[in-house]
Amino acid sequence: MMGEVAQCIREGNTTMPRARVRRPVKVPRFPLARVLASRGVSLAELARRTRITRTQLSTYLNGRTVPTWPQVWQIAQALGADLGEFSKAPVEEESANVG
Repeated sequence: MMGEVAQCIREGNTTMPRARVRRPVKVPRFPLARVLASRGVSLAELARRTRITRTQLSTYLNGRTVPTWPQVWQIAQALGADLGEFSKAPVEEESANVG
């Protein structure tokens, strides 16, 4: 961007180049809420068990960030869950009743 500004000044242009807009990156949602609900564990309790801050767990829960694989493993162990539970897509009622 600075190079473009310098070039405009050298060429005598009075209009500035438009800033590039960064598009937000879509982060795949980590299914933590579903697993927590099935285990009846609160976010505070999971934070205590895993030693991952409640704030960080909340970012996973809200889909703002995705945990690393070691953190997924740590969360799964703390909940007594299988790693496969974190990769399963939720079953919708309509598709479950088909047939």
